[in-house]
Amino acid sequence: MSALARVAAAVADRASREVRRTLPAPVDPEAVRPRAAGRALEWLTAGVSTLWTEDPSLRRSESIKSAGEVLLACAVSERNPRVSPRRLRALRERVLGYVCSDAFVSLVLRDPSLCRLCVPSLILAERCGAAQPRARACVQALVDTGYLEAVECTPFQDMEVAFFLELGGYRQGGPGPEALYSRTLAARMRSPLHLSEHDAYTVTHALFYLARFGEAPPDEVRAAAGPWIAEALELLLGRYIRERHWDLVGELLTCHALLGLQGSAVAEVGWRRLLQAQRDDGSVPGLSFDPASPRMAEPASAAEYRWECNAHPTLVAAMAFALA
Repeated sequence: MSALARVAAAVADRASREVRRTLPAPVDPEAVRPRAAGRALEWLTAGVSTLWTEDPSLRRSESIKSAGEVLLACAVSERNPRVSPRRLRALRERVLGYVCSDAFVSLVLRDPSLCRLCVPSLILAERCGAAQPRARACVQALVDTGYLEAVECTPFQDMEVAFFLELGGYRQGGPGPEALYSRTLAARMRSPLHLSEHDAYTVTHALFYLARFGEAPPDEVRAAAGPWIAEALELLLGRYIRERHWDLVGELLTCHALLGLQGSAVAEVGWRRLLQAQRDDGSVPGLSFDPASPRMAEPASAAEYRWECNAHPTLVAAMAFALA
């Protein structure tokens, strides 16, 4: 056993013993996880309208990014037939109303710097039958002129754009997600011991695009990801379970499912803790969420605060529960 494996095993054992003292009796995960995904989607449906105003140019980066993330959560979750189609439909329709609005499309046409943010939303909307020809032509022109490839971003962000452009059938001359993976932190690091929180996110996102969110065969993804990745995910998962960082726990468990990794003590604890963390309203709290925050005093500010803190961990949890 390697030194990294020993560290991962020790973290897993400690997390497992510590958590099991507080958890209720085990439940059937096959029955519970799809219901938990449905509850998360229902919370997102109720809260998503707080994300945008009548003028999408206000808070535009947050709105555009979240719209794409929610549509992606829907696309991944619908592969599980036990996740409620009704809840998926309701959430998707609300987000499509925003993405297909003239105000949203005009953002793409007026401001090319927003194109990278808009690409996931536009392509996922197209796959739902809501094509935007003017926006598509604009994106293709930015690809053809080399603008999207020339903008300096991290390697996993380049993977994201390549993945979505390929998904949408755009003409592109650059490398695909698999070729870009070799440039990422996930591919180049040999030990996760020094990874920061931000680094952990770059690892999970690179794996999302390498796995094509579940469309690539898991054995091929594991082979391409590198020999250290399974142990690294175990170590990171144990760390963020202990920190109650449910957003990263959800992302790491999603990676665990996408790579088809076999069950382990730390993954079992992660699934149970994530289920336990889900609140009665279906949301999963973010690390910064404080129920006693002054912003919780007024209904309008409380709704906005809950979305800002809890939307991403909740949609990640929905994907993880649906994929498991």
